[in-house]
Amino acid sequence: MAKINQNVQKYKDKFNKQELLLVMKILLDDGQKLREFIHLFDGVVDSRIKAKCKYSTKFIVVITFLAILDIRETWQEIADFAEDKKDFLSKFIEYPDTLPVHDTYMRVFAKINSESLEKVIVSFLSECINKVVKENIEKNPEDFDHLAIDGKALRLSGRKYNYEDKVPNCQLMHFFDVSNQQCIKSVVISEKTNEIPIAQQILPTLDIKNKIVTADAMNCQKKTVEVIINGKGHYVLAIKGNHSEFHQDIETHFKDKLDSIKDTKNYYKMEIEKNHNQVETREFFRVDADSFYQQDDWLNLKSIVCYKKKIYNTLSGKNSCEYRYFISDLKDTKLIALAIRGHWSIENQLHYPLDAFFHEDANRTMNKVANNNFSILRKMVNSLLVLIAPMFRNGSKMRTLKSFRSNYEKNLIRLFVFLEGLDLNTLFNSDNKQ
Repeated sequence: MAKINQNVQKYKDKFNKQELLLVMKILLDDGQKLREFIHLFDGVVDSRIKAKCKYSTKFIVVITFLAILDIRETWQEIADFAEDKKDFLSKFIEYPDTLPVHDTYMRVFAKINSESLEKVIVSFLSECINKVVKENIEKNPEDFDHLAIDGKALRLSGRKYNYEDKVPNCQLMHFFDVSNQQCIKSVVISEKTNEIPIAQQILPTLDIKNKIVTADAMNCQKKTVEVIINGKGHYVLAIKGNHSEFHQDIETHFKDKLDSIKDTKNYYKMEIEKNHNQVETREFFRVDADSFYQQDDWLNLKSIVCYKKKIYNTLSGKNSCEYRYFISDLKDTKLIALAIRGHWSIENQLHYPLDAFFHEDANRTMNKVANNNFSILRKMVNSLLVLIAPMFRNGSKMRTLKSFRSNYEKNLIRLFVFLEGLDLNTLFNSDNKQ
């Protein structure tokens, strides 16, 4: 049976019980890998007049990235980091005669071409992740990768909320590779309603062949479905009141049929989870789309799914129940259920860490380009924390980040040697022979 790939998670789980501290003895290097990494940012461009530039784009970007690894969150903290680590970092990157102040970092980030920065970062991370998959994970060719789409607001980036000349919060739209836990595209949008055309514009530029694309009800659009199918992908999209007649027909159809669907093979799935003083029961009911006259309006529509979630609180004794509805071109109930549940990874593995660990919501930068570029670097660190978790006993992202910071200079050297040799079986075997 086909499943959704969880490449990076499998990589972490595989070495969950190994003492990777032993491996660290062989991860010794003079910093050459770090120097090679720094040169990757030669390809990042900005709109400044070069003859008038006192500080190189590469210096500004690299220092900011390294500062985020040291849990520095504001432009001022990044400027302080450059000064604090000057003796160490000047061995690997050329330092200017005088260091930039905090406003300089923000101004340069506002001029950086986001596509050039994202291209460098996504290429680097994709290469690292490909090593993980190739060297450590056996992939089933019948399984699917998963792409989740959702927007995120930077809640303190706006101003003057109650006035006519207000500056709205910066809104970013994320295209998150759930299987590899990597944000492959980040786009600034002016308002929430602009998510729809942005998704339809970006999806054709991405490789979505044999990938399951999930999105919330806002992006449940006929044109979006056409874009996904034309890209040879698959879709599982939430549907709500924005398609009121179709949504109402779906609700009516399922109203009296749930019990009968339970007894139909391959049309029903249930799972129960006990956690945090509550018991959560999730049920997925699928019907063929040919029961609805709207089927012809949606390209390749094959299934309608009712997701019923019941929560019982063991302390209060209270029950709650909610229903959600989804449309899909797939006919595998279990696979659709995995996609529906997996969509939450964009919140749990991307949006939550950005706010909880890097305090992205607290950043008060008003310039949207600077905000996006700063966020791109945070998302790079967020992905790296998963890859380097085996270096630090496979702890949570925050534990990994704090462990990394505890011996920053030594761990920074080890980081890029580790990423260069992500075949952990080889590392273990080499260590055991010593």
